[in-house]
Amino acid sequence: MSSIDNSLSKGFSFVLTEEARFRLQIHSTAIMSVWKPKRLYAVKMTEIPNTVGKRIAYYRKELNLGSTADLAAAIGHPPITAAVLQNIESGRKADISISQLLNIAAALGISPLMLLTRADRPFESLDIPNLSDELKDVPAWQFDAWVSATGHQQMGLIGPLPALVHQMTFAEMRRFTKLLDRWREDEEDLDEMTPDEVKTHAELETRIATLYESLSKVLDLTWAVGPWQKKRGSDV
Repeated sequence: MSSIDNSLSKGFSFVLTEEARFRLQIHSTAIMSVWKPKRLYAVKMTEIPNTVGKRIAYYRKELNLGSTADLAAAIGHPPITAAVLQNIESGRKADISISQLLNIAAALGISPLMLLTRADRPFESLDIPNLSDELKDVPAWQFDAWVSATGHQQMGLIGPLPALVHQMTFAEMRRFTKLLDRWREDEEDLDEMTPDEVKTHAELETRIATLYESLSKVLDLTWAVGPWQKKRGSDV
């Protein structure tokens, strides 16, 4: 477990900008974080309760999203009434459909995996009822890798190819951030550069633009301000 994972398990509260979250993903891909775009992320990963219903109530309160009526309004159509949400949260209604789970997670602004597992205890078995013998002892981290198709574990038809693509993407992300850091440092000294250094800086900018072109198709890189965005017609 990484130092970041340890911090989460000890109840570390974190607030991330888009760039910080992007960089955090590079070093710790296992973190299940709040994913709503263009918003600050603040979740206290302590004493996350057992059961899906209690976790829905936990994140609703932790993220200051109001009452069950407010959550029902955020879900919109197809509707889930406040009464149904109250029954789910209390455990009186245990048979949550996949569409209900996804709609609730989307309204909360979190990954469905945060409702299905305890993000603060990645090595514990799942607490979802009625699982088969093959699944009931699977730890949360392995379940996360299986559902997101990012792990090497093979269950059913899930093979290693998605994991390979995932690793290649993160390798490109690491390269992009390193080049971006170099470009930002050089940009501050641009007026003092020799002609050869200016040429090298321009070549670096071209490499960043190439990576930006490919990565921005699958990732939100609006925070990576630079001339490569203007070339794509950005307002930046």
